Amino acid sequence: MTGLVRKASKMKSEGSGGGASIYLSYSYYQTLETPIDYYRVAQDNNLHIGIPQHKISFTAKFQITETQWKFHPSIIWYGKTYANKIDQDASGVFGFPLSTQRLKNRVYVSASAYYTSSEWEVGFGIKDIFDEGTLYPQPFQDVSTPYPGPGRQIWGQLSVRW
Repeated sequence: MTGLVRKASKMKSEGSGGGASIYLSYSYYQTLETPIDYYRVAQDNNLHIGIPQHKISFTAKFQITETQWKFHPSIIWYGKTYANKIDQDASGVFGFPLSTQRLKNRVYVSASAYYTSSEWEVGFGIKDIFDEGTLYPQPFQDVSTPYPGPGRQIWGQLSVRW
């Protein structure tokens, strides 16, 4: 999207023993010289509707020593994000009364585990452990209030190689 800057940094660390890797990243978003008025947030000219200004991601992979078990925890934090909402007291856009609302900061915690052999792999996990509930803020000046997405998900898998 024209007029946005994204800054990200990543860190990777690998340990010894059973094997481990850790990934940590930070992303920062803001508009450059001229904000795009159609998407601009009235409360802050450096922000656009539907785009979080800060995001921190942490992912790790651990293998238990001398076993075939692998564990994968992850945490994603989204900072300040704005979305449209229908507000009877606000001025209308395309005939719809809209105002901008700030969404709460969100933290998504997930974890999964896998057991692998030469012939098969079994895995299970939980996405969004604390059931924060995904929201999809739409960057449009219409009645597209944040769409709800999935909440907590529990899953399993079995893979066979032949």
